[in-house]
Amino acid sequence: MMRLTVLGCSPACQNPGGACSGYLIEQDGTAVLLDCGSGVFGRLQQYLKPEQLQAVVVSHMHADHFLDLIQYRYYLYFANMVRPLQQRPALFLPPGGHAKLLAVSLLQDPSETFFSALFDTHEYDPSVPLHVGALTVDFVPVRHIPHTYGMRVRGDAVLAYSSDSGLCEGLGDVARSSDLFLSECANTDQSEYPFHLTPRQAGSIASSSGSKQLLLTHRWWVHGHDVALGEAAETYHGPMRMAQEGMQLELS
Repeated sequence: MMRLTVLGCSPACQNPGGACSGYLIEQDGTAVLLDCGSGVFGRLQQYLKPEQLQAVVVSHMHADHFLDLIQYRYYLYFANMVRPLQQRPALFLPPGGHAKLLAVSLLQDPSETFFSALFDTHEYDPSVPLHVGALTVDFVPVRHIPHTYGMRVRGDAVLAYSSDSGLCEGLGDVARSSDLFLSECANTDQSEYPFHLTPRQAGSIASSSGSKQLLLTHRWWVHGHDVALGEAAETYHGPMRMAQEGMQLELS
């Protein structure tokens, strides 16, 4: 059984009491975190010890998807001082991501091994499936700035994650026949910004791709969560919810 725990589902700024992007996927003793935005690390510790996480996989290098890696790193540093870590969590960044991450950490610490000394740090090849314990992650380029990858997490179920993206063919490949399509819906119908989705677009992708469930995320509360659900229901007629911090779903 695959389990999804929503640690953070806010857009670029946290909703009241919320956290930015962070989704914990667990199956058969494997735990993988998709993105680690602001506020996510504190919530992660409510569910497992951070050193027990096998991997963090980052979709793209925007702060609301990676910034709490700094807090995670400091936790590992202090935990290692108390008791040497038996293994380091893996950190999988998109191509070019390590340099961008260091550009942030260098503002307070000049070490070029700030992350790699405590994480097993890699830049993934998006053309190659990533195997982490019981789970496999496939990457699909989507329409966002900078280079951004949607993900298909495969195990006992298929969880499709849009990451941040505007309308593009890649989203259909991400969501295809998925047990759950976790889709952003940051745009309103009035928005002309081409790098996010509207709820109606998210619903249309879920419908055309044959997704069994739709979970909307990355929505600013001011635009209305109920509004988003109503709009998405015009284009998708399957089970649908709005993501909330602390939500847990089991998929099989």
